[in-house]
Amino acid sequence: MQREIDAAREKLNQRKAKLLEQHESQQLAKLPEELRDDIRQAVHAPAAKRTQGQAYLAKKFAKQLTLTDAQLTKQFPEYAKASKATTAEVKQLQAQVEPQPMIRAL
Repeated sequence: MQREIDAAREKLNQRKAKLLEQHESQQLAKLPEELRDDIRQAVHAPAAKRTQGQAYLAKKFAKQLTLTDAQLTKQFPEYAKASKATTAEVKQLQAQVEPQPMIRAL
């Protein structure tokens, strides 16, 4: 049962990753071509390992390139629909899971 729950969540996470990548590509297309690769590297680099230039680019463009879950569901209604369906499916599967019997001893 847990495998089915994990599979449903993984499927939704994969869809989310594709949509986030799509959004990032759309936003990068609006920026000057010379800066696109630098901005992408800056946003994806770990904060502790960014150079000064990357830190500046990340600070300036990170909000434009990333989406919160609320923004994602608002911008992509098909994701919102899939998210609700997955949540309902997970709840249904979790309801079917029997609790592990426990032994109490003194």
